[in-house]
Amino acid sequence: MRKTIAVLADIHGNLEALEAVFADMEQHADVTEIFCLGDLIGIGPHPNEVLACICARENVQAVSGNHEEAVLALIHGEAYPKRSETIRAHHEWVAASLDDAYIPWLTALPRQLTLEREGVNILLQHYHMKETRREFPIWRNPFEPVDYHPTARKLDDFYEGRAGGWDIVCFGHHHPVHLFQTEKRMYLNPGALGCYHKPLARYALIHLGEGQASVELREIPYDKGKVVEALYRLEVPKRDFIVQTFLSSKPPAAYVSSYGGNIEKG
Repeated sequence: MRKTIAVLADIHGNLEALEAVFADMEQHADVTEIFCLGDLIGIGPHPNEVLACICARENVQAVSGNHEEAVLALIHGEAYPKRSETIRAHHEWVAASLDDAYIPWLTALPRQLTLEREGVNILLQHYHMKETRREFPIWRNPFEPVDYHPTARKLDDFYEGRAGGWDIVCFGHHHPVHLFQTEKRMYLNPGALGCYHKPLARYALIHLGEGQASVELREIPYDKGKVVEALYRLEVPKRDFIVQTFLSSKPPAAYVSSYGGNIEKG
C-alpha cells in the first residue's frame, strides 16, 4: 500500500503562503498526514491565524522551532536567547498578540518526532541537535549553528552512530531547499514555506511504499504583497528588517513618507 505525507517547514506566521499550500494539497487526495517542522510563528504578521489554520486539521503534527520557543520564553518569564536579541521587539509583539488558547499547545510541542510509515523510518525536527543538547532550554541554543553549505558527507558524519536507524531525516530552520540521498539515508529540508524572496510557498510530499520513499518538491504561487502590506498595516515591530531580509521586498508605497524614508514606528 502506498501512502503520501506532506512536510512543511518555517511557516513563520505567513497565512497567505500556508493557505496556498493547503489549497494545493487538496489536489492530492492521497496525503494522509501533514508534518510541520517548527517556526510556525514569528516574522509573519498572522501568528494566531496560522495556528488556527493548523489546529483545525486533525491530520497535522508539529515540532517546535526556535521562534516559538523564544516567544514562549517571554510568555513564561524564562531566559530569552541572546542570539535572538535583534528581533526581541518582534517576539514581544508576537507574545502579546498570541491567543491564550494556543499557549498550552505550543508549549507541549516536542522537539523531535520519530515515526515509521510503510516500512520507512523518519526523523522530523526543526534542525539538527546533538543528543547532549536535546533537552537544553532555548537560551542555551539546543539547535546546531546553521551550516550554510551542507553536504551529504557532513550530514552522514553528524548522524553517524546515532540510535534510530532513520531512513529519512527531515529538518528546516535554514530556509533554502536541501535534498541529499546517501547510502545511509535521505536528508530533506523542504525549504521555508513562509520566507522566500520569490512569491512561492514551498513544501514537500514524501511518497512511501514497500520500504521505499521518493520526494516531490512543490512551489506554490501566492500573493506575497498581501503579507508585506499586513506587516505595515498592523505595525509589526521590525517590519523593515523582516521585509528586506526575509521577503526581499520593499515597503508598500502607502507606508513610505514623502521624503523617501520608512514611517515605521516599531
